[in-house]
This record gives sequence, C-alpha cells and structure tokens, in this order.
Amino acid sequence: DSETAAGSLTVAATTVPAGMTVTSITNTNGTITATVTAACNAIVGANTVVLTVTDGNCATNTANLTVNVTANTAPTLTYGNVSVNAGGSTTNSPTAATDNGSISSYSVQNQGTYTGTVTVNASGVVSISNAAPAGSHTLTIRATDHCNIFTDATFTLNVGNNNPTITAGATVSRQQGSIGTSATIATVNDSETIPSSLTVTATTVPTGITITGITNTSGTVTATIAADC
Repeated sequence: DSETAAGSLTVAATTVPAGMTVTSITNTNGTITATVTAACNAIVGANTVVLTVTDGNCATNTANLTVNVTANTAPTLTYGNVSVNAGGSTTNSPTAATDNGSISSYSVQNQGTYTGTVTVNASGVVSISNAAPAGSHTLTIRATDHCNIFTDATFTLNVGNNNPTITAGATVSRQQGSIGTSATIATVNDSETIPSSLTVTATTVPTGITITGITNTSGTVTATIAADC
C-alpha cells in the first residue's frame, strides 16, 4: 500500500467455499499465510477463496486464491496370515494401517467359515479365541476413515487340528478257548471333539484274539475280548 506499511494491512477471507476453512491468517511484512483446510464435504476441483485487504484508511482491494481440492483416498490396511491351534487364542496386528486423515474405526466385516470368536480393537489388532473348526479360513476386516471411506483387508487364519489322545487300559488276561468278556481297553480325549464322539477301532489284533463291541462312554472305551484255542 502506498500509505500503510505492508505489515500493517489487514487481510480477511471474505468468501470461502462450502466445506473449506481459512484460519490463522497472518501478515508478515506483506506476506500472508493461513491454515487452509478442506473438510469431507468440500467440492473436488478448483475452489476460489476471495481475500480482501484493508488499509488504515478503510480502502480495500480483493484477490482470488485458487485452492485445488483432491478426492479423499481410502485407508490402507493389510494383515499377514496367522496360525493357531484348534481351541486356542492368538492376535494379529496390521502390517499397514494408514490414511491421509485418520482411521476412525475398525470392524469385523466377514469371518467366512470360521466359527470361533473374533474381535478387532480401535488400533486394528484382531483377537482370535476358541479357534474352530480346523482348516484355513478367510477373515475380512474393515477400516473406515474420517470421511466414511473404507477399505476391506483379508487374511488367512489357519486352525490346526490337534490329535486326540488315547491311553491303553490295564493288562487284560484271557484263557485260550474261553468265552469273551468285557474289559476297559482305553481312555480317550480331544481338545476339539467331546470324548464320547471320538471313534476307536482295534487297528492291530494278534492272531487268535478278537476284540468286538467296542463302546465309548464319555471317553472310557470298553470291548469284549476273547482268545480262541
């Protein structure tokens, strides 16, 4: 200005497009700076902000500042695959979780064929518990940003099939040619299947011995054992 020092001129944003803000306007020896923000509802493309300068005698002038608004991008979210024993628990943290603004929430979008418990916290860490059934499952986690734009990320959860346990019963004695009688031959257990649903078979039986009528009662296995002549 020809009469007021440049640093003493007052500058204001007199016309600001919807969804935009121009704040903290500062005049440093005639160089004007400000914080320019585009909200989620700002119009994508060239936006015109009208700036008005006023001198000490209330004379004014204007200039148009062009602000190019680009579209909000979706968050980035990735996970590695994870393995867990059947019935067990584990966690899976994101290998990447970024956004041009901020991620406002995470959610379990789909757990596929997995029937156990799965949750995700505010940091994107997935918690797995009561893992079942055995096999490979695809889980989908959704990250939603501050503008309600989302990204879905999948990972494979491998649930191991723990082997059942079997403990042989006490030694059984049979006389040659005697009638077969019942005896407890084993006890069985499993971390995924209730003991009474486990199947027990005599897979190797010496010549002359028969094992029939195998019955599993809550994990206690009985059968009729006989020794022929």
